[in-house]
Amino acid sequence: MSTVQPIAGVHADGESDLETIYPSVAALPLGRWIGRVMEHPAHIQNTPLRLTCLTLLGLPMTPLSLLAYGLGKLTGRCYVITNRRIYSRPMIGNRRLQEVPVFEIDHMEMTTLPGEPFFHAGELLIRNADGNLLMQMSGIPTPDRVRHLIQTLRDSRRQSQAVLDQIEARQQPVPTQTQG
Repeated sequence: MSTVQPIAGVHADGESDLETIYPSVAALPLGRWIGRVMEHPAHIQNTPLRLTCLTLLGLPMTPLSLLAYGLGKLTGRCYVITNRRIYSRPMIGNRRLQEVPVFEIDHMEMTTLPGEPFFHAGELLIRNADGNLLMQMSGIPTPDRVRHLIQTLRDSRRQSQAVLDQIEARQQPVPTQTQG
């Protein structure tokens, strides 16, 4: 059995925010389209020519990129990872839109839509033991790092709960039998 190191700031009896993940512009269709356009020069072997092409494509894409960024900040959602759950909320406001307790997470899949690789972004699909989709984290930067964080959190949480259950079981008084 591997040992899982405790996560700083996490307490067994409370909920602590560990990280807030803000999606890239690749979370929006406009951002993915920009990514698809900007990926074309990546196949050019000559470095000066590739940089020239990226610059020439990037200049007319700047207003669209700013529009995609602004739309993402106004209409998008971010994801908050705590020591007990993962939830999504709007970029503006604190209302929780979707919530997944860590104990329900069984496995996660990473997918990449066209245009997301330019931004080093992808999607993380969080599923339960039955394979049902619990949450889809769209357009997040470095989804493999986020998946590893959630796996570590889930394993730590399960191990901590098992220890707490074992301690609680020891503290229960043993019933005595009376002879009658």
